[in-house]
Parts: sequence; structure tokens; C-alpha cells
Amino acid sequence: MAIGDRTRRSRVYKEALGRAKNFMDDPGKLDGLLGKAQAKAEHKQHALREIWHQVGLMLDLIKYYRLGEYRDVSAKSMLLVIAALLYFVMPADLIPDILLGFGYIDDIALFGWTINSLADELKKFEAWLALHRSPIGAPKQPREGLLIDGELADD
Repeated sequence: MAIGDRTRRSRVYKEALGRAKNFMDDPGKLDGLLGKAQAKAEHKQHALREIWHQVGLMLDLIKYYRLGEYRDVSAKSMLLVIAALLYFVMPADLIPDILLGFGYIDDIALFGWTINSLADELKKFEAWLALHRSPIGAPKQPREGLLIDGELADD
């Protein structure tokens, strides 16, 4: 059995999946998880280098979901992302993180499975994020001063 399958069937992942709903419904818990996951991901960036971009997308997805700015994602998808991050931050998972060189194999396998399972959702979010971060999609900034000929005032 592959490490990804063993990880998904593990007691620890099932526990994370069960706890994910509580995190999704509690902004404080979600903020705490996001902070822990971001810090650990940055600390272990070298181990996550192959999937670094996608892990960043999952972190951003939670951030924008939490802020209420992006909700075009299924509850099931959010639960899978939250469960993967919960598993990642747990020190006692299928392969304990203290095992140098091996401790993140199960985390990476679970991230890989989650990324593959949510590929369409992550692509859709990435497109939204690109537009949101671009000047075209950015919120309108208030301007002061004179109107340019032909410009309409925002009243």
C-alpha cells in the first residue's frame, strides 16, 4: 500500500478530518491553524519544494475563505484542505516529524493527494487570486482632487 493511501487511512488523518468542521466554523481556530501551518511550511520549505506553490495556494484559499472574500469553493473541498493542514501541524502523525529525512514523507503524500483531488478547485481559486491581485481586479481606491474631463464622480 502506498504511503499516501496509508496516510489517508490512518487514525491521525481521520481525526484531523473529523476536527476540520470545527475549524471551518470557528474563525479563531482557523486563524490559529493558518498561522501554525504557515510557520511550519516556511520552516520546512525545502522539504515542500516540489509542492510549494500548491501549498501556498491552499494557505491562501483558507485565508480568503476566512475573510469571506472567496466562497466559490465546496464545503467538502474546504474540509479536505483544513484536514491536510491539521495533519501537517500535528507532531504525532503516521511518520513522526522528528525522524530526520523521513518525517515529512507522509505530510507530502497527503498534500499531494489533496492537491490532486482539488486540482479544479485550486485552478479556479488561482485564477480568481490572479485577478484579485491584479490592478484590474483590485478594489477601487478613493481619489482626491479634480475630476478629469469625462470622468464620473463616485457619489
